[in-house]
Amino acid sequence: MDLLVVCLLLVASATSVFSSLDSEPWLDWRLSGDIHPRDYDLFLQPDVWKREFDGTVSIQMTVRKETKFLVVNAARLNVSEVHIFVNETTQLSVVRSFTYETNDYFVVETEELMMIGDVKVIMTFRGILQHLTGVMSNGYTNVTTGEHR
Repeated sequence: MDLLVVCLLLVASATSVFSSLDSEPWLDWRLSGDIHPRDYDLFLQPDVWKREFDGTVSIQMTVRKETKFLVVNAARLNVSEVHIFVNETTQLSVVRSFTYETNDYFVVETEELMMIGDVKVIMTFRGILQHLTGVMSNGYTNVTTGEHR
């Protein structure tokens, strides 16, 4: 009898975790396979003096299961804009977007379902240059003008 109760509790716990992950997919420590990135166009504009960078990424994705959530890795990025297109002209309405730092995710919830098929995501962000390996950060003073660069 005790074994049956334990088994039922385990099944109930697993069911609540899976239903929670459907409504809050950012709680999963692994990204879902329901949205598959196919192609990235990345633009970065570093400012080595301020030790930060601005960037824009356009990601072509295939949605394999209808969802209202897009969850992407965005460790230490401040995402300022996000746009999701189901084709070149139809943009989905974003209900909310937020950073979930526990898993280094950026989460976007759309008003409409992202249907099975192709979507394009465009994100604008800023980040901090922490390790400048391979980048020379040096300055000099122009002796004529006194300007430091």
